[in-house]
Amino acid sequence: MTSSTKQLIKQLHFFNDIDQKMQVSTILAFLEVADAYDNGRDISVKEVQKRVGFHSSSATRNIYYWAEGHDQMSQALGFVDVALDQEDRRRRVLGLTVKGRKALRTLKGIDDGEETGEPVAS
Repeated sequence: MTSSTKQLIKQLHFFNDIDQKMQVSTILAFLEVADAYDNGRDISVKEVQKRVGFHSSSATRNIYYWAEGHDQMSQALGFVDVALDQEDRRRRVLGLTVKGRKALRTLKGIDDGEETGEPVAS
């Protein structure tokens, strides 16, 4: 097995440790937000929807899975922050929370010692 394959398996185990029933599209939603964060750009729910190929309700549900959730969800993770765009109040801008940034560093294999006070996979 190559080192890149081993790294991919390790990354998938990270998501599996969070939720064994997690779908690939849910992982992709987080990774799109993480990519936007890495590149210093904003991303909206609608942009995640287009990039992953979600229907509108699926995009919102997957984003809120990573964020604070809603009444029908029991596993909100607190990795993603959802805020109203200050220029267009109809648009929701997504970003990574401290916990989400720590998860991204874990996925990249970076251990910079920054502590959030919470375990990443809770």
